[in-house]
Amino acid sequence: MRVVVDWWQGHWANEMENASSSDLSYSELSYGLWYFGFIVICSVVTIGRGLLMMESCIRSSKSLHNELFRRVLSAPINLYFDVTPVGRILNRFSNDLDQMDSVLPQHYQSLFQSLGVFVGCLVVCGLASFWVGLSYLPMLVIFVITGVYFKQTSREVKRLEGVTRSPVFNLFGETLNGLHTIRAFKMQDRFVELNKEAVDDNTSFYFTYWAAGRWLAIRLDWLSVVVIFVVTIYLVTSKGQTDSVVAGISLSYSLMLTSMIQWVVRAVDLTDNAMTSVERLLHFRNIVVETDNADCVPINGAAWPARGAIRFDNLCLRYRPDLPLVLRGVSMDIQPGEKVGICGRTGAGKSSLMIALFRICAFDSGSIVIDDIDIEKVRLHDLRRGLAIIPQDPVLYSGSLRDNLDPFGDYTDEAIWSVLQQVHLAAAVTKWGTGLDFVVSERGDNLSVGQRQLLCIGRALLKDSRIVVLDEATANVDTATDRLIQATIQETFAGKTVLIIAHRINTILHCNKIAVMDAGRVAEFGSPSSLLQQPDSIFASLANRSGHH
Repeated sequence: MRVVVDWWQGHWANEMENASSSDLSYSELSYGLWYFGFIVICSVVTIGRGLLMMESCIRSSKSLHNELFRRVLSAPINLYFDVTPVGRILNRFSNDLDQMDSVLPQHYQSLFQSLGVFVGCLVVCGLASFWVGLSYLPMLVIFVITGVYFKQTSREVKRLEGVTRSPVFNLFGETLNGLHTIRAFKMQDRFVELNKEAVDDNTSFYFTYWAAGRWLAIRLDWLSVVVIFVVTIYLVTSKGQTDSVVAGISLSYSLMLTSMIQWVVRAVDLTDNAMTSVERLLHFRNIVVETDNADCVPINGAAWPARGAIRFDNLCLRYRPDLPLVLRGVSMDIQPGEKVGICGRTGAGKSSLMIALFRICAFDSGSIVIDDIDIEKVRLHDLRRGLAIIPQDPVLYSGSLRDNLDPFGDYTDEAIWSVLQQVHLAAAVTKWGTGLDFVVSERGDNLSVGQRQLLCIGRALLKDSRIVVLDEATANVDTATDRLIQATIQETFAGKTVLIIAHRINTILHCNKIAVMDAGRVAEFGSPSSLLQQPDSIFASLANRSGHH
């Protein structure tokens, strides 16, 4: 359309020059209307093309983001998150998605526009003469060879730039998370140097990529000069043989080729490099996700389990196929309403029991039965909805206190206040002034560790599950807060089956049963009093070591 608009200008000028005052066939108004119509059509086509490309790219990006986000959220912790750096995930969902959202549509539009103008320039210049068009063939061959060579090189450099960007994100995140430890060991200078090295590695490829672009620009400039030279020489030597309009447009378009050649190659390169981000995102489609077995038992996740009986039957578990077993034939029966303390040395398999209970990892062999139902035949959503856990590191989100206690809006304010009363936080929340609308900062940093832990207990209590798991819930609090939390647990979870992973022996002395883990096996299982009466028992030695006799 642009060629037509330019040609119409020349045609109009010729008609104006040749028309006489008595020539009724010439009308400035009609030529002007035609010219205006061509401009309107060209504008509509350009705007429509841009909107179509932007809409298609953004819609594709939205669909891909939602799919990949669901896959990442459903990925097994042991098979994906334990082996994938957080920086890589952040890079995919930040830089790569930004490339697909904003950069790729622009490059697509630029590519088609530049390619259309480039082809139009070649066609118009070729119309000046058959020989001019024929002379383009060797130049096009050189153009293609140069472009392909540059494309292969720049794509690899861009890929390396993307690969070296992930360690920058990863190291920066690790530095922030471990800032207290870094300062305690006076390793600030060391981590500054590590960050400098990571940034230097990334920027070296970044600048190499742009240097390669300058290399290409110089060669394409020379190629454009040759095109201009050929067209100009022919038009000068063939004076009178070529229509003046065609000659003028050919010369102006040959001058335009200088920039168009570079824009076409650059647009192809930028589009191809932006597609590498799409390629990396598509790799997320290969993430293995947690799935339910085909023979799942239909149960009501809100009402199950009704009693809270748990049976471990010769359970064996490993985190990944290439790693050794962490649980080796674990067997024990836990009756409804029992409080079971789980203790043992570091690496004995205490936390692995909880991982197995929530089916974070697939079982190597054996089974876990809750209320006479094998949990491998229960949908993961129903299983995890039916259990409650109070983690060692309390997890709170930025938002209101109500959203942290009841994220799905299942309970009334009266029920939430009742829970706060049971965990001894109602008075404190009232003093804060805003009640349940109190804003919790990110990770609950505006609350003490004890308050965060009590809120997690309240969340589990509000859920009213028959089975509650405490993963060393008082390991990071002082003794006074520990006593308050222990009293709260004993008061609020009476009648429920409670599994307590112990960091301090005194936190499980009140339990009905003690399970002592050793090398992935249940070495001892019985009441605290009976185990303490056995001087050679592992539990007795752990109690003596901690000062309890």
